[in-house]
Amino acid sequence: MKRRAQWLLAILLLILTGCGGLREETGGYTVRDGFGQEVHLARVPQRIYANTMNLDDLVLGLAGPSRLLAVSRTATADESLEHVKARQVAQVTDGELSAEQIVALQPDLIIFQERDESSTRTLRDLGIPVLALPVATTREMVNERIALVAAALREEEKGREFIRNIETVAERIRTRLSDVPQERRPIVLGFSGYGAFGSSKGVFHQILTDAGVQNGAALAGLNRSDHLTKEAVIALQPDYFLVPIRITVTKVGKGNDSLAEELRTDPAYADLPVIRNDGIITVPDVYLYCNSQHYADAIQIIHEAIYGPLP
Repeated sequence: MKRRAQWLLAILLLILTGCGGLREETGGYTVRDGFGQEVHLARVPQRIYANTMNLDDLVLGLAGPSRLLAVSRTATADESLEHVKARQVAQVTDGELSAEQIVALQPDLIIFQERDESSTRTLRDLGIPVLALPVATTREMVNERIALVAAALREEEKGREFIRNIETVAERIRTRLSDVPQERRPIVLGFSGYGAFGSSKGVFHQILTDAGVQNGAALAGLNRSDHLTKEAVIALQPDYFLVPIRITVTKVGKGNDSLAEELRTDPAYADLPVIRNDGIITVPDVYLYCNSQHYADAIQIIHEAIYGPLP
């Protein structure tokens, strides 16, 4: 089993490190972005702008703070996964910048996650390289975006290291649970300030799957962006509720720390296994939507909260 896992990982790394389609040229090099668009870079980027916190985390991990032009204020908060490095970035913003604000920074590479096409075209027409990426909703897509960004930044070895770590943790969990059929694994239901969430189309579903549990919302057939009713939650008979320590999207008037207590004391849930067995788990919410190199941490933290430390 171990030899087979190592062979699969080697093949995966070989494939992924070629995903960037890196081509050396006179006067620079060319990579392909997540949509197959060729992006020419005259030199290794030193002035980078990224438009999501997960991409900030990835650039900080690959290239460090000196090559990132700006980060969002949330990236510098204590609960951010790269807050130490983020606080060393020269400029802190209060949200995603407009095209005009980005141009004013004079970047030599922009990394966008599904930015609207007109903004991307405008920036490219100005001669600024733009690496566009789809939202990563599977582990394979997370690995691919790491490989793409690493190729663009010429930090391929660090990218390979991040991918190896993700695949190693995922394999350790698979090995530990190899004798436990999927249908016998605990049912976990994630909650936000608006209710139970987690369709099978999002990265949270993949995180739960790789952590070795069943995603209750997916079992219930939840659609993306929807939330389960209380009746549907009760019908699932979940073993665990997964609650963010900090809720970034809250109900009006609801504090960030009240959700776990609200679930624990709700009479409608009193007879559920999760309440009877004290199965409410709190996890920093940055791990619930993590599609950077910290994906490995996300699946390990959730796995160990339920099964104990990985051997």
